[in-house]
Amino acid sequence: MLPEVDFHALAIAPSDPNIFYGWPASGAQGLHASTDGGKTWTKPRMARLGDAPFSLAVFQSLNGGKTWKELG
Repeated sequence: MLPEVDFHALAIAPSDPNIFYGWPASGAQGLHASTDGGKTWTKPRMARLGDAPFSLAVFQSLNGGKTWKELG
């Protein structure tokens, strides 16, 4: 569980409303993910994700990240 967090950007996976991705503006740093509707959070390993975004979109890869498709 994250301490009190102000998410700057939040996205919900269209394929599963229990999967959240968030970028906190305060209380925590970096991209976080939840698979249980926000009860618990992990910090996935991400490459090339720099400064805090103002919005997030959910993408899917069916081939190990070679190509991506935006969901939604």
